[in-house]
Amino acid sequence: MCAILVGPKCLPSEEYLRSKCVWELGIPGKRVSTTTNTNEADYIVYGDGVNEVKTVRDVSINWQSTHSMSAQTFAQREVDKILHITDIHLDPNYCEACHAYCEEPLCCMNISNSTNRSILSGYWGSYGNCDIPVQTVEKSLEYLSKMHNFDYIMYTGDTLPHLIWNASKAITVEEIRTLTAILRKYLANSTLFFPVIGNHEGLPVNMFPPPEIENPFSLNWLYDALYEQWQQWICEKSVKSFKYGGYYSRNVTKALKVIALNSNFCARLNFWQLLKPSDFGYQLQWLVNELNQAEKSRQSVHIIGHIAPDKFQCNAIWLRHYLRILKRYNETIKAQFFGHTHFDEFRVYETKSDKTPLSMAYIGGSLTTYLNVNP
Repeated sequence: MCAILVGPKCLPSEEYLRSKCVWELGIPGKRVSTTTNTNEADYIVYGDGVNEVKTVRDVSINWQSTHSMSAQTFAQREVDKILHITDIHLDPNYCEACHAYCEEPLCCMNISNSTNRSILSGYWGSYGNCDIPVQTVEKSLEYLSKMHNFDYIMYTGDTLPHLIWNASKAITVEEIRTLTAILRKYLANSTLFFPVIGNHEGLPVNMFPPPEIENPFSLNWLYDALYEQWQQWICEKSVKSFKYGGYYSRNVTKALKVIALNSNFCARLNFWQLLKPSDFGYQLQWLVNELNQAEKSRQSVHIIGHIAPDKFQCNAIWLRHYLRILKRYNETIKAQFFGHTHFDEFRVYETKSDKTPLSMAYIGGSLTTYLNVNP
């Protein structure tokens, strides 16, 4: 419990994790050499908003690609215009001229108890412990729709406000319906659109059980409700995986596939990981299969999700396997896109053993102003 709530300072040792919490993941490929070194971190993640270096120990494995993809020059490539929206946290109950700082986790509500009566919320939004009003979301998306012509749009999750003590199935479904209608109105009706699920869509927040868990804890109701709203963007071949575990894939072109993950499964704050750490919903195995198909078809891949995998956010064994996947398919995975932090960041995943960059992760800034950030 300490490792989940506090973080790496009280994480169990790697030796303990390997002996007690290990689950395996098969990754195809031609292995040319294998060495085990538990004293040195094989993978490094650079950048976490403060230019820190994060390490994850692993078995050092060198892979030989099944084929080589030659990189095109910039002059030969077409430029695609992609819109990345994340962490909207729409607050339909936002209150103008209410207290922006209060004693609750979320302010700018007419029930807030003020801690600083001189700071009141504005019409378009406020700094402080406040989410974003409907009119600001609408104006933002309206502007984007008029000023740009996007090839595809990704929305990397977190629809609901930070009113986590007042969540229910009915409220969750209604607020998803409200935001989806706005997105469809301004952006997504005639454009390739790729939505993913944020941790605030879980009920309670952060809780994403393995799909085999039955009622009253099952999240089938959420996946069904999301599919009802998002079905125009989920292709037929992905309906089963989306309604099972909230993940899916879809082609942008014959040369590019988007793979949308439910990365909430890996989160440390997902207490279901305490039940039995594993590949919830067999999502990583599915990811390997999707990447293997893309590699055989010489297709590039963009991976999108809500939580960017790192040692502070994700279960250690899940992260270990995800990094193995990045290394194995680094020629196929051209970019990753996430949200969750509310900051505009990028991260570089690379191997320590040979200093080779594996992949880039772009983390989008939030549309909400919570906490004290620009939309």
